[in-house]
Amino acid sequence: MNRIILLLCLCLYPLLAGAEWSNEYEVKLKRNEAHKISLIVGNFNKEVYFHWTLFADGGLVFLAKYDGFNHQSILYNNYKKDSFKIVLSKEGTRDKQSPYVRIFFRGYDQDKQIVTFKVAVYGDVIIQG
Repeated sequence: MNRIILLLCLCLYPLLAGAEWSNEYEVKLKRNEAHKISLIVGNFNKEVYFHWTLFADGGLVFLAKYDGFNHQSILYNNYKKDSFKIVLSKEGTRDKQSPYVRIFFRGYDQDKQIVTFKVAVYGDVIIQG
């Protein structure tokens, strides 16, 4: 029985360990201040824009634009509701996940009205500039 539990833990560890980011950094933005991320995904240059517009009742209204599509979400500063994921390409397979950008809401400074984001990139992606 102990061997089965040990084997199960060893098999599930890579799935539960979390992503290993290719690159990550922090950004602090004022209201309606846009941030641009220039990426090289495969042989293509891609751009991701994002900003925030409102912080009320612990929720942050977050807007992003990628590949001509606008995205809107409300982010909260707690687990599972604190980030927004943008899949950069559909080249993933069953064993390998597609590259993506995840933008985490890290905090809001009430006095300065500045939001702190963590930008993390997973996969074979290069951040320019």
